[in-house]
Amino acid sequence: MREFYKLLLILLASLFCSSLGLAVEIRMGDSRTMTDIGSLERGKLPFLRVDELDRKLPLGVIRDASGIMVLRTAYDCVPVYEMDTTEVVVQDGIPYVNAEIVARALGCRMEGKRRSARIQCPETLDTTRVGSAIGERAPGFRLFSADSVLFTLDSLREGGPVVVMFVRPAEWDPVSRALLVGAQQKLDSLRGGGFSVVGIHGYETRFGKRWADSLKLDFPLLSDRFSAVMRGYKVFDKGNLPYPTLFLMDESGIIRLKRVWKEYADVVDWKEIMGAISEKN
Repeated sequence: MREFYKLLLILLASLFCSSLGLAVEIRMGDSRTMTDIGSLERGKLPFLRVDELDRKLPLGVIRDASGIMVLRTAYDCVPVYEMDTTEVVVQDGIPYVNAEIVARALGCRMEGKRRSARIQCPETLDTTRVGSAIGERAPGFRLFSADSVLFTLDSLREGGPVVVMFVRPAEWDPVSRALLVGAQQKLDSLRGGGFSVVGIHGYETRFGKRWADSLKLDFPLLSDRFSAVMRGYKVFDKGNLPYPTLFLMDESGIIRLKRVWKEYADVVDWKEIMGAISEKN
Protein backbone atom coordinates (compact mmCIF):
# COMPACT_ATOMS: atom_id res chain seq x y z
CA MET A 1 0.00 0.00 0.00
CA ARG A 2 2.84 2.39 0.84
CA GLU A 3 4.41 1.83 -2.59
CA PHE A 4 1.03 2.54 -4.20
CA TYR A 5 0.84 5.95 -2.51
CA LYS A 6 4.40 6.74 -3.60
CA LEU A 7 3.51 5.98 -7.21
CA LEU A 8 0.33 8.04 -6.89
CA LEU A 9 2.29 11.05 -5.60
CA ILE A 10 4.78 10.77 -8.46
CA LEU A 11 1.93 10.60 -10.97
CA LEU A 12 0.23 13.65 -9.47
CA ALA A 13 3.49 15.58 -9.50
CA SER A 14 3.98 14.79 -13.17
CA LEU A 15 0.46 16.00 -13.94
CA PHE A 16 0.75 19.29 -12.08
CA CYS A 17 4.41 20.08 -12.70
CA SER A 18 5.68 19.18 -16.16
CA SER A 19 9.11 20.10 -17.49
CA LEU A 20 9.65 22.21 -20.58
CA GLY A 21 12.24 24.50 -22.12
CA LEU A 22 11.35 28.18 -22.23
CA ALA A 23 13.02 30.19 -24.98
CA VAL A 24 14.38 33.51 -23.79
CA GLU A 25 15.08 35.76 -26.76
CA ILE A 26 17.52 38.56 -26.07
CA ARG A 27 17.85 41.04 -28.93
CA MET A 28 20.88 43.30 -28.95
CA GLY A 29 20.93 45.62 -31.95
CA ASP A 30 20.43 43.55 -35.08
CA SER A 31 21.62 40.31 -33.49
CA ARG A 32 19.53 37.80 -31.57
CA THR A 33 20.56 35.36 -28.89
CA MET A 34 18.29 32.48 -27.94
CA THR A 35 18.76 31.11 -24.43
CA ASP A 36 16.98 28.04 -23.10
CA ILE A 37 16.34 28.12 -19.35
CA GLY A 38 15.53 24.99 -17.37
CA SER A 39 11.86 25.31 -16.55
CA LEU A 40 8.66 23.61 -15.52
CA GLU A 41 4.97 24.27 -15.68
CA ARG A 42 2.67 24.49 -12.68
CA GLY A 43 -0.95 24.77 -13.72
CA LYS A 44 -0.72 27.09 -16.72
CA LEU A 45 2.24 29.12 -15.46
CA PRO A 46 5.85 28.63 -16.65
CA PHE A 47 8.56 28.79 -13.98
CA LEU A 48 12.33 29.17 -14.51
CA ARG A 49 15.16 27.51 -12.59
CA VAL A 50 16.70 30.01 -10.19
CA ASP A 51 20.18 28.49 -10.39
CA GLU A 52 20.28 29.08 -14.15
CA LEU A 53 19.12 32.69 -14.12
CA ASP A 54 22.46 34.04 -12.84
CA ARG A 55 24.41 32.04 -15.41
CA LYS A 56 22.32 32.56 -18.51
CA LEU A 57 20.71 35.97 -18.14
CA PRO A 58 21.94 39.48 -17.24
CA LEU A 59 20.25 39.05 -13.88
CA GLY A 60 21.39 38.53 -10.30
CA VAL A 61 19.52 36.64 -7.59
CA ILE A 62 19.73 37.83 -3.98
CA ARG A 63 18.37 35.45 -1.33
CA ASP A 64 18.28 35.72 2.45
CA ALA A 65 16.66 33.95 5.40
CA SER A 66 13.59 36.21 5.32
CA GLY A 67 11.93 34.24 2.52
CA ILE A 68 12.18 37.13 0.06
CA MET A 69 14.25 36.71 -3.08
CA VAL A 70 15.22 39.70 -5.22
CA LEU A 71 15.95 39.65 -8.94
CA ARG A 72 18.25 42.56 -9.72
CA THR A 73 19.12 43.87 -13.17
CA ALA A 74 20.19 47.13 -14.77
CA TYR A 75 16.45 47.80 -15.19
CA ASP A 76 14.99 47.13 -11.74
CA CYS A 77 15.08 45.20 -8.46
CA VAL A 78 11.99 42.98 -8.17
CA PRO A 79 10.91 41.08 -5.03
CA VAL A 80 9.86 37.42 -5.16
CA TYR A 81 8.08 35.80 -2.21
CA GLU A 82 9.32 32.25 -1.80
CA MET A 83 6.29 31.11 0.20
CA ASP A 84 3.87 32.28 -2.52
CA THR A 85 3.30 29.32 -4.83
CA THR A 86 2.22 31.62 -7.65
CA GLU A 87 5.72 33.14 -7.56
CA VAL A 88 8.00 30.24 -6.58
CA VAL A 89 7.66 26.47 -6.81
CA VAL A 90 10.20 23.91 -5.62
CA GLN A 91 10.87 20.59 -7.32
CA ASP A 92 13.56 18.15 -6.16
CA GLY A 93 14.85 20.85 -3.83
CA ILE A 94 15.36 23.32 -6.69
CA PRO A 95 13.40 26.61 -6.68
CA TYR A 96 11.77 27.91 -9.86
CA VAL A 97 10.52 31.50 -10.31
CA ASN A 98 7.44 32.59 -12.23
CA ALA A 99 8.67 33.57 -15.70
CA GLU A 100 6.45 36.68 -15.71
CA ILE A 101 8.44 38.06 -12.76
CA VAL A 102 11.72 37.32 -14.52
CA ALA A 103 10.50 39.16 -17.61
CA ARG A 104 9.44 42.14 -15.49
CA ALA A 105 12.84 42.33 -13.79
CA LEU A 106 14.58 42.39 -17.17
CA GLY A 107 12.24 45.01 -18.63
CA CYS A 108 10.96 42.43 -21.13
CA ARG A 109 7.57 40.83 -21.76
CA MET A 110 6.07 37.36 -21.96
CA GLU A 111 4.73 36.16 -25.30
CA GLY A 112 2.77 33.03 -26.10
CA LYS A 113 1.35 30.51 -23.67
CA ARG A 114 2.49 27.35 -21.98
CA ARG A 115 4.97 25.37 -24.14
CA SER A 116 5.15 28.11 -26.77
CA ALA A 117 5.88 30.80 -24.16
CA ARG A 118 8.94 32.96 -24.52
CA ILE A 119 10.41 36.08 -22.99
CA GLN A 120 10.79 38.77 -25.63
CA CYS A 121 13.29 41.51 -24.87
CA PRO A 122 13.66 44.85 -26.66
CA GLU A 123 16.64 45.84 -28.78
CA THR A 124 17.51 48.39 -26.10
CA LEU A 125 17.87 45.75 -23.38
CA ASP A 126 20.77 46.63 -21.09
CA THR A 127 22.66 43.37 -20.61
CA THR A 128 25.24 44.78 -18.17
CA ARG A 129 25.58 42.73 -15.01
CA VAL A 130 25.05 44.69 -11.83
CA GLY A 131 26.56 44.71 -8.34
CA SER A 132 26.78 46.87 -5.26
CA ALA A 133 30.54 47.37 -4.88
CA ILE A 134 32.61 50.34 -6.02
CA GLY A 135 33.42 49.94 -9.71
CA GLU A 136 30.35 47.83 -10.47
CA ARG A 137 27.26 48.85 -12.37
CA ALA A 138 24.52 49.82 -9.91
CA PRO A 139 21.22 47.91 -9.98
CA GLY A 140 18.34 49.77 -11.55
CA PHE A 141 15.25 50.86 -9.64
CA ARG A 142 11.75 52.12 -10.38
CA LEU A 143 10.31 53.84 -7.31
CA PHE A 144 7.64 56.42 -6.56
CA SER A 145 8.06 59.66 -4.65
CA ALA A 146 5.59 61.14 -2.16
CA ASP A 147 4.07 63.03 -5.12
CA SER A 148 3.42 59.74 -6.99
CA VAL A 149 6.15 60.52 -9.53
CA LEU A 150 8.05 57.51 -10.87
CA PHE A 151 11.83 57.82 -10.62
CA THR A 152 14.24 55.41 -12.29
CA LEU A 153 18.00 55.24 -12.02
CA ASP A 154 18.24 55.45 -15.81
CA SER A 155 16.24 58.68 -15.96
CA LEU A 156 18.19 60.21 -13.07
CA ARG A 157 21.61 59.51 -14.53
CA GLU A 158 20.63 61.03 -17.88
CA GLY A 159 21.12 64.37 -16.13
CA GLY A 160 24.55 63.47 -14.74
CA PRO A 161 25.93 61.70 -11.66
CA VAL A 162 23.47 60.56 -8.99
CA VAL A 163 23.71 60.57 -5.19
CA VAL A 164 21.45 57.89 -3.68
CA MET A 165 20.93 57.66 0.09
CA PHE A 166 19.26 54.70 1.80
CA VAL A 167 17.74 55.94 5.04
CA ARG A 168 15.73 54.88 8.07
CA PRO A 169 12.96 57.01 9.61
CA ALA A 170 14.47 60.43 10.27
CA GLU A 171 12.23 60.81 13.34
CA TRP A 172 14.30 58.38 15.43
CA ASP A 173 17.47 57.48 13.51
CA PRO A 174 20.17 60.13 14.05
CA VAL A 175 22.39 58.87 11.21
CA SER A 176 19.60 59.04 8.63
CA ARG A 177 18.56 62.45 9.90
CA ALA A 178 22.13 63.71 9.55
CA LEU A 179 22.33 62.27 6.04
CA LEU A 180 19.12 63.97 4.91
CA VAL A 181 19.74 67.30 6.62
CA GLY A 182 23.31 67.40 5.33
CA ALA A 183 22.19 66.60 1.80
CA GLN A 184 19.70 69.45 1.95
CA GLN A 185 22.39 71.84 3.18
CA LYS A 186 24.70 70.78 0.33
CA LEU A 187 21.92 70.55 -2.27
CA ASP A 188 22.75 73.77 -4.13
CA SER A 189 26.40 72.75 -4.42
CA LEU A 190 25.49 69.25 -5.57
CA ARG A 191 22.96 70.39 -8.15
CA GLY A 192 25.34 73.12 -9.28
CA GLY A 193 27.84 70.36 -10.00
CA GLY A 194 25.29 68.47 -12.09
CA PHE A 195 24.33 65.89 -9.46
CA SER A 196 20.84 64.50 -8.85
CA VAL A 197 19.99 63.61 -5.25
CA VAL A 198 17.39 61.12 -3.97
CA GLY A 199 16.69 59.31 -0.73
CA ILE A 200 15.23 55.78 -0.53
CA HIS A 201 13.29 54.46 2.46
CA GLY A 202 11.33 51.28 3.22
CA TYR A 203 7.93 52.78 4.04
CA GLU A 204 4.85 53.96 2.16
CA THR A 205 5.14 57.22 0.25
CA ARG A 206 3.12 59.18 2.83
CA PHE A 207 5.84 58.67 5.44
CA GLY A 208 8.43 60.06 3.07
CA LYS A 209 6.26 63.12 2.57
CA ARG A 210 6.03 63.62 6.33
CA TRP A 211 9.80 63.46 6.76
CA ALA A 212 10.41 65.71 3.76
CA ASP A 213 7.98 68.31 5.10
CA SER A 214 9.43 68.10 8.61
CA LEU A 215 13.03 68.52 7.44
CA LYS A 216 12.13 70.89 4.59
CA LEU A 217 13.79 68.69 1.98
CA ASP A 218 13.83 69.81 -1.65
CA PHE A 219 14.84 66.46 -3.12
CA PRO A 220 12.62 63.37 -3.53
CA LEU A 221 12.29 60.55 -1.00
CA LEU A 222 11.39 57.34 -2.82
CA SER A 223 9.40 54.46 -1.36
CA ASP A 224 10.97 50.98 -1.42
CA ARG A 225 8.24 49.49 0.74
CA PHE A 226 8.95 45.90 -0.31
CA SER A 227 12.67 46.37 0.52
CA ALA A 228 13.66 45.04 -2.90
CA VAL A 229 16.05 47.83 -3.87
CA MET A 230 17.84 47.88 -0.53
CA ARG A 231 18.29 44.11 -0.87
CA GLY A 232 19.47 44.54 -4.44
CA TYR A 233 22.10 47.01 -3.25
CA LYS A 234 22.97 44.69 -0.31
CA VAL A 235 22.29 47.32 2.36
CA PHE A 236 19.23 45.58 3.86
CA ASP A 237 19.32 45.23 7.65
CA LYS A 238 15.97 43.94 8.96
CA GLY A 239 12.23 44.50 8.67
CA ASN A 240 11.93 47.32 6.17
CA LEU A 241 15.11 49.03 7.31
CA PRO A 242 18.36 49.52 5.41
CA TYR A 243 21.72 50.38 6.86
CA PRO A 244 22.05 54.12 6.27
CA THR A 245 24.15 54.24 3.11
CA LEU A 246 25.26 56.75 0.49
CA PHE A 247 26.13 55.79 -3.08
CA LEU A 248 27.52 57.97 -5.85
CA MET A 249 26.89 56.72 -9.39
CA ASP A 250 28.36 58.32 -12.49
CA GLU A 251 26.48 58.94 -15.75
CA SER A 252 27.12 55.33 -16.81
CA GLY A 253 25.61 53.97 -13.60
CA ILE A 254 28.99 52.85 -12.23
CA ILE A 255 29.32 53.09 -8.44
CA ARG A 256 32.14 55.53 -7.67
CA LEU A 257 31.62 56.08 -3.94
CA LYS A 258 29.98 54.13 -1.12
CA ARG A 259 29.61 55.01 2.54
CA VAL A 260 27.79 52.78 5.06
CA TRP A 261 26.91 53.68 8.67
CA LYS A 262 25.91 50.64 10.77
CA GLU A 263 25.94 52.09 14.29
CA TYR A 264 23.66 54.71 15.83
CA ALA A 265 26.72 56.53 17.17
CA ASP A 266 28.34 56.81 13.74
CA VAL A 267 29.06 60.35 12.59
CA VAL A 268 28.05 61.55 9.13
CA ASP A 269 30.81 63.89 7.98
CA TRP A 270 29.42 65.83 5.03
CA LYS A 271 32.69 67.74 4.61
CA GLU A 272 34.46 64.42 4.00
CA ILE A 273 31.63 63.21 1.76
CA MET A 274 31.72 66.34 -0.41
CA GLY A 275 35.49 66.07 -0.69
CA ALA A 276 35.21 62.44 -1.79
CA ILE A 277 32.46 63.30 -4.29
CA SER A 278 34.58 66.09 -5.80
CA GLU A 279 37.54 63.73 -6.05
CA LYS A 280 35.49 61.03 -7.80
CA ASN A 281 33.71 63.38 -10.21
